[in-house]
Amino acid sequence: MGFDLTIMQMMIDLKAAQVLGKGKVIEFGHSDIFATRAAVEALFEVNNRVNNLELDVDNLFVGQNKKQDCAEQFYAHLGFDEYASIDLYDERAKFNLDLNNVYQEDVYEEKYDLLCNLGTSEHVFNPGNSFINAHNFVKRGGLMTHFLPTFGHINHGYYNIHPMLLLDLAKVNNYEVEQIIYLDCHQKRSIDYTEYLMNGGNDIAMFKGDPSFVYTGKENLEVEREDRPIILGKFCSSIINILNGDYEGKFPVYMATNMIFCVFRKINDDPFITPGQS
Repeated sequence: MGFDLTIMQMMIDLKAAQVLGKGKVIEFGHSDIFATRAAVEALFEVNNRVNNLELDVDNLFVGQNKKQDCAEQFYAHLGFDEYASIDLYDERAKFNLDLNNVYQEDVYEEKYDLLCNLGTSEHVFNPGNSFINAHNFVKRGGLMTHFLPTFGHINHGYYNIHPMLLLDLAKVNNYEVEQIIYLDCHQKRSIDYTEYLMNGGNDIAMFKGDPSFVYTGKENLEVEREDRPIILGKFCSSIINILNGDYEGKFPVYMATNMIFCVFRKINDDPFITPGQS
């Protein structure tokens, strides 16, 4: 739960594209920044120049150390002047709630313009309830962002979240799809499927890994470009072999990870609808 350079760049891209608004943001898990000051400074310098932003690394770090409120400061750069988080274990959180549970309506009385689920649902034993909570905390017209593992990440969390689940969530709840990006560690690329979906593409076949599949939208290979400087360096090409050793009470190391980044807009105040897979 937190910001690495990949997540930071994708959130900055949303701001530059004027998808993000302003107002109040709430996170699942109280985030920290998982990057060095030098890396974040380089990221901000490029985006300030290319996207005409005013990102200031000094608001996130004191010297080489990240501030305790670094997440709040980053969201302030994105235009959100009120920050809250839900975390059962972090004392910095505004709400010490268990996302395994769904609560009475009064808990959701305060609504938010943006909800960020940046790697939390896979840690929740009842992950479906985390999506119900996301729906209930967001106001009509607000955004939900989900950045979750789909493949790999062995023993990182309890689950991987398949793209089909997120697409069906959007379909049955009538969310507007602002963006869907699939990060493929094996092919070392990120693919933006938003345009494909909005043009009526097959929302299941595109994730089957069929090499004959032809995508008609945008495809960003793993290259270092001035307007998108982040290489997906956290993703490696294959799961490493597990070394021999004493595994009593231990878990094997994970390395390879495919991720999905979804941005949904809630366009009504209807109650959450649970998707079903026929």
